[in-house]
Amino acid sequence: MSDYSLVQAGFGAPARQNRWKVAFRLLLAIPLELWLVVLTIAAVVLIVIGWFAALFLGRLPSGIARFLSNYLIFITRVYSYIYLMNDAYPPFSADADFGVNLEIPVSKVRRLAVLFRYLLMIPALIVLMPLTIGLQICAVFIWLIVLVKGEMPLPVFGAVAATLRFEARVSAYAMMLTGKYPGELFGEKSATGEPLDSPHSAIEPAAEDRTGISAPWALPVNAGGVRYASAPAAPSGAPVVFATAGASTPSEPPRTARLVLRQSSKRILVTFLILGTLGYAAAAVIDANAANDETALTRLTTANALVNTGVTAAKATLSSCALGQNACNHQYFVSIANVFGAFQVTLDGTSFPSSSTADAARFEYETNSFVSLLDQLKSGGTITQAQVNQLNKLGSGWDTDFNQVISDLSSPI
Repeated sequence: MSDYSLVQAGFGAPARQNRWKVAFRLLLAIPLELWLVVLTIAAVVLIVIGWFAALFLGRLPSGIARFLSNYLIFITRVYSYIYLMNDAYPPFSADADFGVNLEIPVSKVRRLAVLFRYLLMIPALIVLMPLTIGLQICAVFIWLIVLVKGEMPLPVFGAVAATLRFEARVSAYAMMLTGKYPGELFGEKSATGEPLDSPHSAIEPAAEDRTGISAPWALPVNAGGVRYASAPAAPSGAPVVFATAGASTPSEPPRTARLVLRQSSKRILVTFLILGTLGYAAAAVIDANAANDETALTRLTTANALVNTGVTAAKATLSSCALGQNACNHQYFVSIANVFGAFQVTLDGTSFPSSSTADAARFEYETNSFVSLLDQLKSGGTITQAQVNQLNKLGSGWDTDFNQVISDLSSPI
């Protein structure tokens, strides 16, 4: 069994950006997002196939693992661009040289863990969901800051880097690329022992590559053959010096870095989590209200359609009635009272959201008064002009209140 290790990432360091590109970043990212949609469709199919393969083989087939790894690298690069971490346009190929990269240590996976993979992911998702929602909430403010300053502040850069790295780790675990459970959201500890806010805390000796030449992107190999990132983390230190474009060879390891966060970056991460939790709760309340609105709206419109059908039928019967005026009126009001009585039962069993409580209460009062008068008229006694006037007044009020309640339930908020 291969040693498990976490996905590592490298994001470079904050740099000056073109404000025009910052201003229209979402428009510029449209081609990347369209290509991402195409890749996502293919990735979903391969994840399903890979789940069955990993369940029987204890690992992903190499072809599927390579595609999903490249897909994960491309996603990370796209979102680093969208979230204004860098100004360079991400290449459409994950194999192309770029300043944002991942080290994904593909390993064997335990079959039992694969079988229950998506249940095991629940704790990680409980962290990831508010984290990403919080970042999305703050994205507008981050955009304004970068637009004004022309550069992302270092604490924000570190927090966004930690978020994207954690998201990549969760995704790699979900895709069965690795059996290592996602963690270290708040970054690694400084290997030098320097305080987190020290300007030297993230500066570590560069590793040596297999040729013996010192290279800041080189990764040491442990006894199990798994490569680990050890270059200094840009979010809390000097920029990582990458090889120039086109200088890397297929034998070179991905360029990643330790992520040693400043306390300010950690506080921003906590802010992401708090805002995301509040945002998720608010969204859940809105969704619940919307579901209640839709249910109430469906019940009332269906009941009203039955009322219209019943009233039309009762009027047709009245127009052809030859039993005498009193008998015909009695027959008519019996039918109308039954129709509105059925509507009253539906109305009493309908739950209304707080936004329409007042209008719903007034409508229920109008309905009860209208049905009560209809019950009097169906008794067969002589109908007075005062009763007719009251009937017309209640009917008009019923129509007005019904339309108001329907308007409340149809409102998007």
